[in-house]
Amino acid sequence: KWPPAPFEVLAIARNIGSSYTAPDGSVGTPYVLARGRSLSILSDIKLTPAAAQNLFGQQHTITATVTTNTPSAGTPVVGATVHFAVITGPNTGKTGDAVTNASGVATWSYTGNAAGTDIIEATFVDAAGKTQRSNRVTKTWCDPSKGGLEYCAAS
Repeated sequence: KWPPAPFEVLAIARNIGSSYTAPDGSVGTPYVLARGRSLSILSDIKLTPAAAQNLFGQQHTITATVTTNTPSAGTPVVGATVHFAVITGPNTGKTGDAVTNASGVATWSYTGNAAGTDIIEATFVDAAGKTQRSNRVTKTWCDPSKGGLEYCAAS
């Protein structure tokens, strides 16, 4: 699966190979990858919280804020459908959709069912018809039978 966590695909050779499909539907072979704490995706969609911990079996809520620079910086995008997805971790494959409100905010909640760390991202289709992808956030699920959150924080 591309990109392999914790890497981000920054450039692809379009229509050469079919190992990667970008959020906007472009297909090709990744040739520029990057990773790092300060790496961020330039996009009109932002997820929070960046990182969180819970005991598995509890619910976690992710918030997406969608804005655009037109007519002015930070203008909320109202009525956009945001698709949330757990892309790696014990809950890989969990997805959900939500529509942005008057503030450009959409939320999604899911319940973790096993210990480990999920990586979550979200996408939406902008006014130009391009799919934009959010930053990635993490959710660490702790096993309540193994010391709970204290065990998680220490490991």
